[in-house]
Amino acid sequence: MSAGRHQHGLTLLETLVTLVIAAMVATLMAEGLFQLGQLERRLGTGQLQPRLERLHVLWMQQSLEGLRAGEPGTADEVLGGPRKVQGISSLLPVVEPAGPMPVTLSMTYSQSTDQTELTMDVGPVEKRMQTAVLARWKGNAGHFSYLDQSGAWQSEWPLKVPNAQLIPRAIAVHGDAEAVLFVAAMQASSERLGKRIELSKLP
Repeated sequence: MSAGRHQHGLTLLETLVTLVIAAMVATLMAEGLFQLGQLERRLGTGQLQPRLERLHVLWMQQSLEGLRAGEPGTADEVLGGPRKVQGISSLLPVVEPAGPMPVTLSMTYSQSTDQTELTMDVGPVEKRMQTAVLARWKGNAGHFSYLDQSGAWQSEWPLKVPNAQLIPRAIAVHGDAEAVLFVAAMQASSERLGKRIELSKLP
């Protein structure tokens, strides 16, 4: 018999190692499929929907509470109407915060579906970083209202009076059947936000 004869096939040890690895992979895959099945069942039964809705409310509330007093007459100014509010916020639900950024909350009615959508846009108009539909309800109800310094609720902001405050004390979001979804109390002072510098222009 030749000493240089090659062996063919797998040894018993190699076969056992292969079987162990295959069993581990199968176990991990089975566990992953089990978790995925549980998630699908929860989504299917709507168990996660209330939590998702609560998360959306927190996003909106934080974004409004973080509004800063921007320079009047600029894109940074807090502007509010019955169906739209925009400004610069320092509390935004973004993965990589880059300081105060523009945020817009809008209520839009679709006649074809007879639904009102509440959406949030983050980032400048020409370069949106994030757009999300946060809530929907039947009909054309819903509006924003703004609490002034005297404690009265207004339908628009800023107020057209001398020396008006740059940001309201609070913003209320009214949804289906005009019910109040939440009230966001402003955390920033009414002092003007300094002039923002675009990061891309820095040396």
